[in-house]
Amino acid sequence: MMREIRRGTMVGILIDQNVDRHKGVLVDLFTKKAYTTDGIARMALALRTNIHPVFIFRHPEKKFHHTLRFGPAIPMDLNAPRAEEVVRLTRCCNEELEKVIREDPTQWLWIHRRWKTRPPGEPDLYREVR
Repeated sequence: MMREIRRGTMVGILIDQNVDRHKGVLVDLFTKKAYTTDGIARMALALRTNIHPVFIFRHPEKKFHHTLRFGPAIPMDLNAPRAEEVVRLTRCCNEELEKVIREDPTQWLWIHRRWKTRPPGEPDLYREVR
């Protein structure tokens, strides 16, 4: 991915997926803590490039027709401590996702257990679903 970004190719990474504790950071998503991939923030910092959220919307009447919408660029603070900036950038990505989902919840394809990985000591949110 890094090579493609350096070449100027746009790459996409899904941020709304559950990740293990060691593969992400814990940030809010709809008021619940969610382990979220920090790869987007780490790549952006390594390449010194802003993050550009992109969302895809299904056309309400035309099957297989979609629209891409670009959210506002998420700028980085190169003077901030790296670990703190990774968390901040990841949180900003989730905030942009929340805005779009709130706008039209029917567009969010949520078929997985987004909050599956819990912080130590917190109960399993899906225990009763099994």
